Amino acid sequence: MGRRCWAARISSCGPTCSRPRTVSPALRLRTMRVVDAKLARSAKGRAVRRRPFYSHLLTGLQGVRPRWMHLALGTRDLASFRVGHYAAYERQTRRVLCAFIAAD
Repeated sequence: MGRRCWAARISSCGPTCSRPRTVSPALRLRTMRVVDAKLARSAKGRAVRRRPFYSHLLTGLQGVRPRWMHLALGTRDLASFRVGHYAAYERQTRRVLCAFIAAD
């Protein structure tokens, strides 16, 4: 069994970009992205919805929000998603959960 979820260093400006993004060496060493392994052949909504929280936790550790999060699929393909497109959903979910816990 391999690792299910891990963080990877950035190496380019995005999943479809062919030239390296200009990033200072110090920032490159501390900027990571979330990668989660799935056995599915395609990215499912429920799998994608959980990754922004991991990116939120990673942001707290490194001080920089990753631009991308990835699912490593069972076909050995990498499905990439912009963290910013899912960040509002993650914040709202976290607020609702915190309010629920505080009300208890």
